[in-house]
Amino acid sequence: MIRLSLRLKHVAVFIGCSLFLAEVQAAPPLPEDMKAWALKSLDHVYNENYRVAESEIKRIIREYPDHPAGYFFYAAILDARMERNHSDSRENEFYRYCDLAINKGERLLEERPGDLWARFFVAGANGAKGGYESRFERWITAFRHGWQGVSIFREILDEDSTMRDALYGIGQYNYWRSAMTKLLWWMPGVEDKRDEAIEMMYDAKENGLFVRQAAAAKLLPMLCNEGDYDQALRIADTMTTRYPKCLVFHWGRVEALLGLERFSGAEQTCKYILSRLTAESVESDNYGLMLCNLYLATAQYELGRYADAAAAIGTMKKLKVIDALERQAKDLLEKAEKIERKARRRLAKKK
Repeated sequence: MIRLSLRLKHVAVFIGCSLFLAEVQAAPPLPEDMKAWALKSLDHVYNENYRVAESEIKRIIREYPDHPAGYFFYAAILDARMERNHSDSRENEFYRYCDLAINKGERLLEERPGDLWARFFVAGANGAKGGYESRFERWITAFRHGWQGVSIFREILDEDSTMRDALYGIGQYNYWRSAMTKLLWWMPGVEDKRDEAIEMMYDAKENGLFVRQAAAAKLLPMLCNEGDYDQALRIADTMTTRYPKCLVFHWGRVEALLGLERFSGAEQTCKYILSRLTAESVESDNYGLMLCNLYLATAQYELGRYADAAAAIGTMKKLKVIDALERQAKDLLEKAEKIERKARRRLAKKK
């Protein structure tokens, strides 16, 4: 089988701020209406109802203009939408809301230094920047923002171990920092914390407040990278049942099926993703189309359908991606050309 780890590079890195260690009081709970609006918005995100999700979060911003939560969640929605579309179309707006969350949070912490939720949202905004940078392989800035977040998340957990959402950021950072040791040669003292990081992600998925769906999504590339395709498929199937429109989980399903060499299922899922991407007119996702055609060609080649595989590669080679993804697209094309050459050799032998 031709093994693929193409989407595994596009990882999120996460999260950070500052801390006060003297006589810290317990974090005040979030207002119930704020929490309800945020959770409702997140559900809309994973149903891919992004406009509705944005409108829910704007209620938080209107009602609590001096709190960082609304600005953080709005940035997170923008980020999720761009990640889903392999896009940078709202980058400036995304960074503006991250900065607003940081600024609002830091001002609130001047008044309430023990407010762990305020620190969490400041940390989350820094982490969101790190995740965004990592998708475009801008590793230095990605890990710089990520380390800022991880530092404070660790300190938050030291003060209140019940804030399991903090594990989401730490788990992502620790896993990919460990998994990418060869690439990150310039970072000293990198330990292998992959197993521990995966356990953190499971904990966040089961016990977090705001990060359960996101932790499930981010576990998929980790598990595939570890070769645990069965578990990745179980999570993907569970989440696609709950959120049938959410392409993030369908992508994870394809990767798990390819890893398990269940090529008919992988082909079927690829065709579903392609039908969704080609039907959309709001924002084209040429990188997603390239990647899906490559996965499709891989499955079809392994099924012995060499002409179909070559045709999928031909479709893929006609697409142009955004400038920020040109390097990643080049990697896809190199893999595609290998499949195409093998497919054409097989076809030539049949003649």
